Amino acid sequence: MDELRRIVSFIDKYAATSNPLLSLSDDSTLETKLFSLLKQGSISSDVEAAQELYGTTKITSSYRMLKSRFRKKLFNQLHFLKLTQTDLAAFEIANYECKVLMSQAAGLRVMSEYNLSIKLLDQALQIAESSDINRLKIHVLEDKQMMLLDMNDDKLYVECEALLQSYYTIQEYERQALGLYSRAIMAIRGPVTERANIISRLSSTIEHFKLLVEKSTSSYVFRYYHILRIIYLEQTGQYAEIVVAVEQAEKLIQTKRLNEKWFNLKYNKFIQVYALLQSRQYDYGLKVAGENLALFRKYEFNWFSYLENYVLLALHSKKHLQVEQLLQEVTQNRQFEKLPESSRERWELYRRYFLLLHRFSADAEEVSEPPMVIKELTVLPKDKAGFNLALLVLDVFEGLSKSDSDELELYAERVRKYTSKYLKGEKALRSRLFMRMLQIALQDQNYQKIKYRADALLNQLENTPLPGDAFTEVEIVPYEHLWELVLHLFKQK
Repeated sequence: MDELRRIVSFIDKYAATSNPLLSLSDDSTLETKLFSLLKQGSISSDVEAAQELYGTTKITSSYRMLKSRFRKKLFNQLHFLKLTQTDLAAFEIANYECKVLMSQAAGLRVMSEYNLSIKLLDQALQIAESSDINRLKIHVLEDKQMMLLDMNDDKLYVECEALLQSYYTIQEYERQALGLYSRAIMAIRGPVTERANIISRLSSTIEHFKLLVEKSTSSYVFRYYHILRIIYLEQTGQYAEIVVAVEQAEKLIQTKRLNEKWFNLKYNKFIQVYALLQSRQYDYGLKVAGENLALFRKYEFNWFSYLENYVLLALHSKKHLQVEQLLQEVTQNRQFEKLPESSRERWELYRRYFLLLHRFSADAEEVSEPPMVIKELTVLPKDKAGFNLALLVLDVFEGLSKSDSDELELYAERVRKYTSKYLKGEKALRSRLFMRMLQIALQDQNYQKIKYRADALLNQLENTPLPGDAFTEVEIVPYEHLWELVLHLFKQK
């Protein structure tokens, strides 16, 4: 009680004359009314706020004073947030909680309440240690050490000094890691023309990072290493290695060699599902995607991005019922209409490919047709080397279902021109091969001839890996599967 009495005495002496916090339970105050109006989205300007609060559109001095006071109290309220791990990174929450305690300890230290201040610093240190936040460990211990010096506590001072020296060593590694990471990210965001050189340099940066991870045993260093490693593997098309990288990180957490608060589970599961899709590990990908869907909230845009990979996994696995269910879930989401137009058009494209598979597959399951997402595509056709190719393939299949030879010749010429104009370079090899196969089908129109002439191209296609990240959006359905549909169609004819 004596401690509380002392705290009350200096708070009474130095506290602000008016309440520095918002009283959210008192609906009668203008501040609370302004808070509610902003929360509900009822106002978007000072004029609207003044009208609601004062009954006039004139911006008076009273309103300006209210707004200034309200702003200060909002910032004061930031010291009393109750952060939840479901919304934010765990290490960021720990960072916030630790700094709040350090701020309280600083206030006590000013009042020469050293023992109370040290108690709060010890709480902050416990959070920093449990979360492996090395820089905060240093800040806490440095503050504590200065008070121990004033208190002439030599024994505890020496103990702090020993801990600080070990943390200073780790800090040096962390500074190197931050510098390496920052320079690498700046280079990656630079001109696309320098991408090849950047990727080459990134490989040596990652090797340097591996040494820093081993020397520092710091979760902070590992986090940057892990992110750069994923970027490098993605840019070089090594998707199977991304899956391995995520699994290795998870094992480090299980063995307590990596602090789980530095491991972004949502990011890692998102990239793992994407990598499983690109590395054609469809069954495993569907399993991981289903098990971790609950990590993403339905109102988040990331949920839709995650579902894109989930749907593509189901399409590639020929799980038509599952595709239908996922498409229904996406289009019925209330947030769907808020997506950018390009995103909504992609979902319509997936729907059309789903209908294509269902229409032409020999063993298609009985499914209901998902409703149309958007009638006319205006954004995707502009992506000549990407989604426009997917649209052309749909048009070709529509043509293949007809028997008009002259019309098929027109489709063949369209495919030839598109291929020569847009599908150039090593990255477009798979697309070029498949388009040549489509040309053969459109020209021969005979199952045996088509199969014979295209076999060599099919073999080459099957042995050509998926291209790097910039081109991975093209194959909504693997070209090998689409070719199966072509052969099935002509065999029926």
